[in-house]
Amino acid sequence: FINLPGQIGGAAAGNFMLLPAGGDSYSIPGILSESSMLHTVLAHETAHLWWGCSVGISDTWLSEGLASYWADQYAISTEGQAAYNSLHFDSYRLMYRLHEMFGEGWKKTAIENISHYYKAPYILNMLALEMGSDNLTETCRVFYESFSNKSPGLEEFIDIAQRHSEAPLDSFFACWVDSNFSQNYAIKNVESKRVDSLYQNYILLEKTGRASSHIPLAIRYKDDTDASFVLQPGRLSYTWSSSDRLASVFI
Repeated sequence: FINLPGQIGGAAAGNFMLLPAGGDSYSIPGILSESSMLHTVLAHETAHLWWGCSVGISDTWLSEGLASYWADQYAISTEGQAAYNSLHFDSYRLMYRLHEMFGEGWKKTAIENISHYYKAPYILNMLALEMGSDNLTETCRVFYESFSNKSPGLEEFIDIAQRHSEAPLDSFFACWVDSNFSQNYAIKNVESKRVDSLYQNYILLEKTGRASSHIPLAIRYKDDTDASFVLQPGRLSYTWSSSDRLASVFI
């Protein structure tokens, strides 16, 4: 552990890691709290010993995405789904704030690296929905065994993923990877009304792009608890009950 002024998170290279001593290194004021970041930093940098070090991935997007994706799986296995939901609600909020600030050109700004850490794992989680989490795990295993001590790129990863997927993935990668993160769906209407002792919640989406995909919804209630739902391709509405009123919803 060393002091790295202004550094968010850590770094991994070869067979060692550098981790900040703490403080602001584990937070983005107003967006990500220390508690939201700290439990993933060590897992993320440990994952880099496989993705980025042992397999010297030439595509930074994929290297950071795989490290973040497996850090997410660690968070789920050790801290539960609720912790994962909370972390990713903050992640989605950060993505959308950056997109609002910089528009479609945000990847070309000085904060381009943010897309590696937040867009990439988001898309890999979408890929797990598209092809099945077990198939994605097998894809990663074969990718690692095939390219240990080599420097593959995104094309090699896509090729292995396609071999382990029952459905074609061309349109998925064209939509989510080859574009500047433009959602295929937008939130059209959200309602949260008190009915007896519960709130009846309703979300209506509209399709804004050509490709259909699973739709992950990150939800935060007024009491700061979080939840997540995944709508199947083609479904544009969802209704459910909750004990507290909705505060925010993100795709």
